[in-house]
Amino acid sequence: MVEIADQILPGLVSPTLAHMAQRHMEEKGVTFRLGHGVKALRGGEGGRVSTAVIGPRDGGDAEELEAELVIAAAGVTPNDQLAREAGLDVHERGGILVDDRLRSSDPDIFAGGDCVLQRSAVTGASVFLPLGSMANRQGRIIGNNLAGRDDAFPEVCGSFVVKLFETMLSGTGLSLAGAQRAGLDAVSVLMVQLDRAHFYPEKELMTLELVVERGTRRVLGVQGFGGKGDATVGRINAVAAILPGKPTVEALCTMELAYSPPFASAMDILNSLGNVAANVLDGLNRGVGPDEFGRLWADGDGAYFLDCREAADAKPFLQRHPDRWHNIPQGQIKDRLDEIPRDKTVVLVCNTGARSYEAQVTLDDAGFKDVLNIHGGMAGIRKSGVDI
Repeated sequence: MVEIADQILPGLVSPTLAHMAQRHMEEKGVTFRLGHGVKALRGGEGGRVSTAVIGPRDGGDAEELEAELVIAAAGVTPNDQLAREAGLDVHERGGILVDDRLRSSDPDIFAGGDCVLQRSAVTGASVFLPLGSMANRQGRIIGNNLAGRDDAFPEVCGSFVVKLFETMLSGTGLSLAGAQRAGLDAVSVLMVQLDRAHFYPEKELMTLELVVERGTRRVLGVQGFGGKGDATVGRINAVAAILPGKPTVEALCTMELAYSPPFASAMDILNSLGNVAANVLDGLNRGVGPDEFGRLWADGDGAYFLDCREAADAKPFLQRHPDRWHNIPQGQIKDRLDEIPRDKTVVLVCNTGARSYEAQVTLDDAGFKDVLNIHGGMAGIRKSGVDI
């Protein structure tokens, strides 16, 4: 896979989720060339492509890849040629402009599907979302209005899901990068949790990243990485349903979702995600994700890494890194404060980020000034491929 950006699915998901998906695809035999563009395709016998010439986007040496088939997936452009010829209003970058009744600038002409622009429920800006599901919903509204009704098509969130071998990436609304490009003061939080009750025999981890606006506490979007089941995309769809109403993180904290151990945890991951986001906005939970943990670890001795799990969980890392990895179970920290340095950044790690948050609260109460909690914990670190 040749990708001109530094990650797969740029703009749709964060680097952390992209790394998780890339790692799974690499395990399935896919090789990536990130930050590279295709310079040329060369033909061979019978007119078939035989070589792809690629190179770094910022210049540098070219590389030749043998190929039997090349699939170009560089996006699509809305086909608005007929509308332009008819004198209808179109966007400067392509796409027919319609109102909330899907009526063009000519009141007798309606348009829908992959040729039109829609209004974002998050930013209010015009967006292009060529999705078959959206075209079908628009078709009903257009049909009703042609028959004399006055139905509106709502603003859109941009929900998506893509299957990647035995995993999937899904999302709705804005990623953190998308929110920042829109000029919003946004922050994201990461949560890793089982898709079933912890005692249920069949379960797997799902990872959600929530994007929120600092001042208003408004939910701007959520993206997820999970297994081939429907648990993760179900959570994305739940947020998509309420996103046009401009919900705050508190709406996620108390959101009602169906519960039974074979289907969910008693504290659903969306509830937990809302709680984490609220704590971050309130300044209680100060932390970073797996990628930033990797940078802290690579920096050397500038931080004190404290594993808040029980001794058995921490033992392999203590043996591997006896001078850098430290272990005090969360329940013992209050009685062992003198073992923790106050002149270094204390980086707290547990399985998912929950116990390490409790440890952070304990250290805050004891007067520690520079403490970070790793959101997603060891589960997120493993999934993102950070090497420790």
